[in-house]
Amino acid sequence: MKNFINYGGFLIITCLLSNLSFAQDATQRQTMDQSTMTDPGQSQRFMNDLNKRNPNTLNQNIEWVDNKDGHYGNYTLDSVIYMTRYDKKGNFQGTYAKKDWNDESVPVSLKTSFDRSTYRGSAVSSYWESTEPNNKTYYMELRNDKGKSSNVWANDRGKFSTTPYSQTTVTPNK
Repeated sequence: MKNFINYGGFLIITCLLSNLSFAQDATQRQTMDQSTMTDPGQSQRFMNDLNKRNPNTLNQNIEWVDNKDGHYGNYTLDSVIYMTRYDKKGNFQGTYAKKDWNDESVPVSLKTSFDRSTYRGSAVSSYWESTEPNNKTYYMELRNDKGKSSNVWANDRGKFSTTPYSQTTVTPNK
């Protein structure tokens, strides 16, 4: 009986630790519907392309992820978190830097548009700004008052969309 109680306690603790670990991992990922990329060749093509665009990413360990809009990978350079996106066809769509929504560098026009949008009742839990000079778009992860997460994209005119804005394919620097 004592062994049974010890074994039961062990199972409960194992389940609790497993759930805690899963919850932490889930909060470290973006809230986009996603799955880890299963095609190593595609992952390598993205790495090669990104390394040509930004040689500082050569030693980065990037886990590429598939979602309904294409593929993305997150990485950190000089304490800044970046997200690089590719569309479903594998075309480069841009790199975004994670920033603080409350920072004064967030365009006033974007904040004004957000405050007038249907999303105004949600809190911005994560804000990303395009680093591409010819593609000023923004990505935001939102949480409403009921705790439901959603994602929204905005262009430089403050127009919001639930799908990313596309850009013309940009050839990497050789």
